[in-house]
Amino acid sequence: MKYVLMGAFSSGILAYGFSILYGISGSTNLQVIATAVAERTSRFGHGDVLTILALGTVAAGVFFQNRRGPVSSVGAGRLRRRANAD
Repeated sequence: MKYVLMGAFSSGILAYGFSILYGISGSTNLQVIATAVAERTSRFGHGDVLTILALGTVAAGVFFQNRRGPVSSVGAGRLRRRANAD
């Protein structure tokens, strides 16, 4: 149940960040999004709240998507045991 909820929340956060980026640029093309974000940054400075919110939520969603499974801790223990056995 933990992984289902974590996956749902992280997908929601990621989708929210993508929707803000779409609202800023009006396109799903990465080059158009990069141009729109660069234009907003030059116009409003580096403290543009909407751009920081969009990029922060996308980064948080990607982070939670990558950290939701127990594979990293289990895999590291197996690798250590194999290294000590050889």
